[in-house]
Amino acid sequence: MVNVAITVAEHPTTAQKQAVGLGRGHALYGLYQGVPLTARSAHYGMITPDRITIFMHPMVSHFTTPETIKSQIQKTVLHEIGHHFGMNEKQLRELGY
Repeated sequence: MVNVAITVAEHPTTAQKQAVGLGRGHALYGLYQGVPLTARSAHYGMITPDRITIFMHPMVSHFTTPETIKSQIQKTVLHEIGHHFGMNEKQLRELGY
């Protein structure tokens, strides 16, 4: 992957939750923001990096041991990388992400 920043934030913002249509009572562990590789044209360039953000507090409030937190972080990062490569939610769910 080139030009992709991976960051950690404490919580998703209201705007981030709204952008993905997150319903009340649901948690957001990660978010991909950018243009998937499959949607880029030959004129793509000179823009800020795509961003994958992992949200710390939703993760640690739902997973209680270091092992389960680590496992969920890995799953979430791979899920968001899938979006970078153009995969949709259905495809990622079918793969277990």
